[in-house]
Amino acid sequence: MAAPARKKSRKRKITAEDLYNFRIATSVAISPDESRIAYTVERMDKKDQKYYTNIFVHDLTDGETRQFTHGKQVDGTPVWSPDGNTLAFISTRDKKTGIYLMPADGGAERQLLEIDGEICNMQWTPDQCHLVFGLRYRDSHFIKDEKKKKEPPVYRHVTRFFYRLDGMGFLPKDKFQVYALDVETAKLRKITSGKRDNHSPAVSPDGKWIAYVSNRSKD
Repeated sequence: MAAPARKKSRKRKITAEDLYNFRIATSVAISPDESRIAYTVERMDKKDQKYYTNIFVHDLTDGETRQFTHGKQVDGTPVWSPDGNTLAFISTRDKKTGIYLMPADGGAERQLLEIDGEICNMQWTPDQCHLVFGLRYRDSHFIKDEKKKKEPPVYRHVTRFFYRLDGMGFLPKDKFQVYALDVETAKLRKITSGKRDNHSPAVSPDGKWIAYVSNRSKD
């Protein structure tokens, strides 16, 4: 008995239009009980010509995948709470960056923080009372403050060799510092300070210490 011939898949060269069909998975986070995986999927919107990212959760027990966040926004850094009941994540919407909480089984999200800046390397404290992360305000944050004080127009005073990046422009004058955010009251507390970048915090298992990376170079 002869098996039917299988159709050969047609191969073609990648075109620029294929960019809109790509889906790139990033920012993978495994739940504490290792039963679920939260991750982000990046896509390119043809109409807006912008990249958007949403969060998905894959259940390893039944193989089901659910989309947790929706909309034209940039969601990232999903982090499971120690008990696995809550997902914290960072989201950029309307040029503002925020921190949100969502039940791990799905439901309404809760906004804890919204700033004009960048947030990175977020993690929970062991007691689930705080989120710890690196934060750097954009220059627009300081410009608004100076306008309120009715000061003269803002100018750029460059004091370092490494002051801008291609595709990004001038680096903010603010430095990354470590902050702690109270999950219950949404109160933000600054942990580090200074003229150097301090970021990538890691909380000790007993919750008493925070280790972080600090750039102590001259420039």
